[in-house]
Amino acid sequence: MPGSGILTQHFSEGLQLSLRDTIRLMMGYTDNTATTLVLDRIGLAYTAAAMEELGLPNTKIHAKVFRADTSIAPERSRRFGLGSTTAGEMIRLLEMIHARKAATPSACEEMLAHLRACEDRTSLPRFLPEGTKVAFKTGAVTAARTAAGIIESPRGPIAVCVLTSENKDRRWSDENAGKALCGRIAKAVYD
Repeated sequence: MPGSGILTQHFSEGLQLSLRDTIRLMMGYTDNTATTLVLDRIGLAYTAAAMEELGLPNTKIHAKVFRADTSIAPERSRRFGLGSTTAGEMIRLLEMIHARKAATPSACEEMLAHLRACEDRTSLPRFLPEGTKVAFKTGAVTAARTAAGIIESPRGPIAVCVLTSENKDRRWSDENAGKALCGRIAKAVYD
């Protein structure tokens, strides 16, 4: 699935975006072309090293989107596909970002702004009370749906991560069972 297709469907060839704007498209709209452009700018190896430095050894992006031949970890690519993580590592990363300790405080603020810009309201925010602020990112491949983020609840921030796999429902629709599960778990955590 080519992601949102914002760059490929709505902009002319040769468009030049700032890294910040490209990250916004990657995060806010899950645009796979934007993801590849970001990886072109920062590098797969640098991303892996940064996650290692943060103490997140299982959080890796192995290759550019739709470009298996770019894999920097062929064995992991065969096992996990484009990338891999664990729920625990995602929670830790979200906690570090929220505490402004994943990078400089201003960089963490930018990360939170990108996460808050996620347009998908059919996963984590789906069943939350109207107006609940959620800083999150979704992910999807044919047999998996994922969502990780920070829910701003009346009792304080809640980090949540839902990773599904081997899903029977493989529809690319808002009604996908994996997406709905992400929303139900977020609501249970919120309650």
